[in-house]
Amino acid sequence: ARLMAACKTHVLEFPNTIEHEGIVYDVIGFRQNLLEGRESDGIKKVILPERFGTLGSFNLCDMADLEEIVYNGQFLACSRDNFINLPKLKNFDFSKIDIRLGDHTFINVGLESVRFRYDGYISFCEGGFSFFGNFWDMPNLVDIDLADVRYTPSYTFINLPKLEKLVFNAALERVGKSSFTDLENLQSITFRLRDKGTGKIGFDYNSFTNTPRLKDVYVEDATPFEFSFYADEDAFYPARYTLHVPQGSKDLYAAAPGWKEFGKIVEDGGTGS
Repeated sequence: ARLMAACKTHVLEFPNTIEHEGIVYDVIGFRQNLLEGRESDGIKKVILPERFGTLGSFNLCDMADLEEIVYNGQFLACSRDNFINLPKLKNFDFSKIDIRLGDHTFINVGLESVRFRYDGYISFCEGGFSFFGNFWDMPNLVDIDLADVRYTPSYTFINLPKLEKLVFNAALERVGKSSFTDLENLQSITFRLRDKGTGKIGFDYNSFTNTPRLKDVYVEDATPFEFSFYADEDAFYPARYTLHVPQGSKDLYAAAPGWKEFGKIVEDGGTGS
């Protein structure tokens, strides 16, 4: 009955508590297959309980009209196959919560921005032979802020046709294999000033596969930090790119392992955004 009413009002708000036989319980999670698209046509907004924390498999999927998900809690743990086929979803605020992503989550959704919480916690699924990753097939995504993320696991951020630039914060140390692939309009990568972190970053093999428009890499540090990668003509291939560095640092980068592999190094401030 609640779902039928929500289809008419376009808003599905779950209660923070439920009462059973005189006892009041907090609503802290959903079992699998509780909320998906078979009967959800017309629902544009979903409001989750404030103490909600666990999302069972196959929830928030195939909801053709869903535009906004509101969650005012602190931590959300997702099982596999959540947030799939939500083409109109425009609003979900990652920046205020800690989140653990299960296998195959945030697939084919309409979000324009993914911005994680600074000084927070974010756990991705480790994609691989028998697992799928996170954030695939997002046709409207134009902005990613990884905040304090130190590692993007394998098979994350795939097929983002509108994304034109990536900015990596100082905390990032490693990009997993086959991550950031099929970004057909990606034009630049910027490494922010590494005023914290370990002073190193590595790209695993097959990262940045099918990024045909990638031409420029910007570095804000005047002193080169450790940079390792698997050079592959079909993926990340520095010989094709121009490296932009701060004034007075060209010679340092031209002699540094990894950085010296770039096709061209220019001094122009090293800031791409």
